[in-house]
Amino acid sequence: MLPGVAGSGGGGRGRVGGIPGHLDRRLRLPHRAGRSHRRQHRADDSNKRAPGAFPLLQRRDVRRLPDSVGLPRGIAAVQARFVDPRPLYETEAPLSSRVGAFRQHLVVDSTSRRLFRDVTQEIAGHSPVADIGCGVGVPLLPVGPTVMDRLDVIAGDISLRQLQSIREGESGPRRNLLQFDATRLPFRSESFGAAVARHMLYHVRDPRLAAAEAARVIRSDGLFVATTNSSNSRPELQHAHVKAVADLGGRLVERMSTNFDAESGRSKLTGSFLGVHTELWSGVLAFPAVDAVLDYYRSTAYYAMAFDSEEHRARLADRVAEILRAQFGDGPAPLTVGGAVFMCRGPIRQGDSCGEHL
Repeated sequence: MLPGVAGSGGGGRGRVGGIPGHLDRRLRLPHRAGRSHRRQHRADDSNKRAPGAFPLLQRRDVRRLPDSVGLPRGIAAVQARFVDPRPLYETEAPLSSRVGAFRQHLVVDSTSRRLFRDVTQEIAGHSPVADIGCGVGVPLLPVGPTVMDRLDVIAGDISLRQLQSIREGESGPRRNLLQFDATRLPFRSESFGAAVARHMLYHVRDPRLAAAEAARVIRSDGLFVATTNSSNSRPELQHAHVKAVADLGGRLVERMSTNFDAESGRSKLTGSFLGVHTELWSGVLAFPAVDAVLDYYRSTAYYAMAFDSEEHRARLADRVAEILRAQFGDGPAPLTVGGAVFMCRGPIRQGDSCGEHL
């Protein structure tokens, strides 16, 4: 079983309802992974594949990949403090709530709008696209395609429930969904024209491992795009939360995004890409009232982890509401938000083919 893959049983990772459509033959996982099958994969690597062909690694091959596959030299130990995100994503509701809040209330300046548009157009010129850590299938920011937009998008997440929620909500052609660990992507090297990791690299214990894997699976002329928050995002809510937790004697947990934020993200990408270009975005979540902020607040990880009981968390929400109403009154309650978009080119790889890792 792949380390860190939740809800996958003994297989380590797998498809969610199959991968139908024109990519099915190329993405089908073999039932057996014996020596003859591995020899055949090596032979396949030596032949010229049709454009866009990117067969998956075999299950056994994926499990046998050493932890250091694709890592640049000099990667240090992982952060001492890390919040395992998997228990927080056993249901899709919290993430869906946050995505909904961004989609409904995010207002950005003209520079950020142009940035989102330009990056989306840049990704559009590459195919196929790997959506790494796709969550509920819709990103917080309108940057790049989703699995619902293009049939050449292969989307995956470590959370089986998030993927199931996409499958349950889809209409039309069945989409390409896989459960996988971002630090051990089940794809051959140089399989994709582009890869995206939108507001998710901070969920990986060491984001540099995921960056190295993204560099491995995109082609030499490919593009990797990562988005994230700033450590200073939502200061109004963060101040209210810290004060309320202190007042009630709760547990203060560092925000997950500090593991890969606008301030630290570039340094965790440069070991895997020759060029990392950073663009900042900014805006507000224009909530109409404090009650709307509370709906968003209850979906955050630091709210969920402040107390163990629902009763204490309810008291926490009430206290946060008091603090916010003292600031905003009964009117609109905008939260300042911002972050970065990292555009990475020139992937650095330790090995160029699946066979080298066997």
